[in-house]
Amino acid sequence: TVPNRSEKLNHSPNTENPYPSVSITALTSGNSSGISPSPSQQSLNPYPVVIPSVYELNIYKSLASIVTHCQLLWELVLTCEPVTVMAPTPDVCSETVQSLVSLILPLKYGSDFRPFFTIHDSEFKEYTTKTQSPPPVILGVTNPFFAKTLQHWPHIIRIGDYGTANNNHKNKIKKSGLIKTL
Repeated sequence: TVPNRSEKLNHSPNTENPYPSVSITALTSGNSSGISPSPSQQSLNPYPVVIPSVYELNIYKSLASIVTHCQLLWELVLTCEPVTVMAPTPDVCSETVQSLVSLILPLKYGSDFRPFFTIHDSEFKEYTTKTQSPPPVILGVTNPFFAKTLQHWPHIIRIGDYGTANNNHKNKIKKSGLIKTL
């Protein structure tokens, strides 16, 4: 189902919101922890305003280097294909993953995404094993170790200086068998 505008505006505290959100009443009632207030505190403001996201992404800035492949990326995200984003810094990495997930709005991404995945995450072994196909997840990584361990993934996006120091073929798709690297 595609959420329509009336569903977003008629949000009541009793319905479960699939999107993490912050209530303005929690921030203005002296509660600085960001936790929603109790029902007695909510009655002070009969119309709480819900902010779906505190941080507004600039999708074009995040995907500017690969904007020519935007339709392909949209299809990959929409079909929940496994995608790895390799970037030089955590902020670039996480912004790119968040931008990829935002490409299909107002549809909700139907799988898992990790804006910053490390070797210490509990699913590390599951995601790096070559015996089974990669799960439907978007991973954002900065560690050069992942260039070797995730090379069997079907879709790899390298952003910025990550692995391009000796490579002058920017924004080209390399095809080796069934694996595509952007």
